[in-house]
Amino acid sequence: MQGFEDKTKKAYSQSGEVASEAIKEIRTVKALTREAFWEQRYLKSIEMPHRMALRKGYLASLGHGAQMGFSAWTSALGFYAGTRFVMAGMVNFEDVLVVLLVLLITSSTMGRTSLFVAKFVKGKHCAINTFELLDRKTLIDPDGDQEDIGEIHGDITLEDISFTYPARPDQPIFSGQFGFKAGHRQTVALVGPSGCGKSTSIGLLERWYDPSSGAVKVDGKDTRSVNLKSLRRDMALVGQEPVLFDMTIRENLMYGSDNDNLSQEDIETAAKMANIHQFVSELPLGYDTRVGDKGSQLSGGQKQRIAIARL
Repeated sequence: MQGFEDKTKKAYSQSGEVASEAIKEIRTVKALTREAFWEQRYLKSIEMPHRMALRKGYLASLGHGAQMGFSAWTSALGFYAGTRFVMAGMVNFEDVLVVLLVLLITSSTMGRTSLFVAKFVKGKHCAINTFELLDRKTLIDPDGDQEDIGEIHGDITLEDISFTYPARPDQPIFSGQFGFKAGHRQTVALVGPSGCGKSTSIGLLERWYDPSSGAVKVDGKDTRSVNLKSLRRDMALVGQEPVLFDMTIRENLMYGSDNDNLSQEDIETAAKMANIHQFVSELPLGYDTRVGDKGSQLSGGQKQRIAIARL
């Protein structure tokens, strides 16, 4: 039973991931009319845990029947032996009854302790995952003791970068010959086909990853030698699908600032610079309008402008 508990838990977690992915990206699924595909994929993912659950049910039924039968058999055997002992004058009836009650009550109590096996297995599984997480050593420590980068001037340099993603070590993105320089207040466009490394360059600059060789420098300082939080403190990244939180527009704008005492004027100034103030002012609740889960109540362009306006 313990072995089945471990296996079925892992199997159902995998099928849950399939359902979660489909629900999370339900707009794309509906747009491509691929509901049937995800239904079949989910049904296929639960085939194995379903078979395991049936085997577990058969085993549990046989075990319960065997347990009840064995209990009745031992009781009958005990009373038969006790009767023979009484008839032979070896013991009296009271002693037989005391012994049988003690044995039956003790064995019944020990049997009921098996109900806690499932809880024990669940706790063991959670403990294993917890310790794996605690023992995992991150390659990029966000709380490292490196120096603070200080005030950023804005000169960026990528030198002789080679890089492969950890999940795809056999597919190099950069082979050691990539690099560019971007000076203070200079606009640089990275142009190329999909998969050539445009987004990867930004990821290296933000230090989501470290290059296999070469260096990423900001104001002449290698990003690996400075504190990670100080490096990202003065950076802002707005992607094609920016992330907004299920809060009001005001709270989303203030989320990007360390100052909790921003005035309405400060917020409106940032919104005007991002060309979003007029749209927000026309909403019934204005800046107190909730954007919905992941900004679902707004269009793609409106989400991008709110992300740009984050203070």
